[in-house]
Amino acid sequence: MYAVVTTGGRQYRVSPGDTIDVEKLTGAVGDTVALTNVQLVGQGAEVTIGAPAVAGVRVEAQITAQKRGKKNHYLQAPAAQRLSSQARASPIPDFAEDFSYSLPRAEHRA
Repeated sequence: MYAVVTTGGRQYRVSPGDTIDVEKLTGAVGDTVALTNVQLVGQGAEVTIGAPAVAGVRVEAQITAQKRGKKNHYLQAPAAQRLSSQARASPIPDFAEDFSYSLPRAEHRA
């Protein structure tokens, strides 16, 4: 089972147990967040596409780390750091209207 979620202006394909790096999420390490902008849900050959989001579906993720990115020294004063979060997707129960799972994959798709 997998889903495509949008957070921080980017889309991520996630499956249960995946860990992904996303733009900074509000919360502390260990907190669970619900990502409600799920655009696609797939299980085997069955795919549900939302317009723009799949109704009643959410992805639950646990924040595993809050990080700072590399400083940009281009023409900025003072140097800025991009903040990010790392989240891990929870296991997904049987596909249902109350679909939920956590994120965690170090891969993202723009």
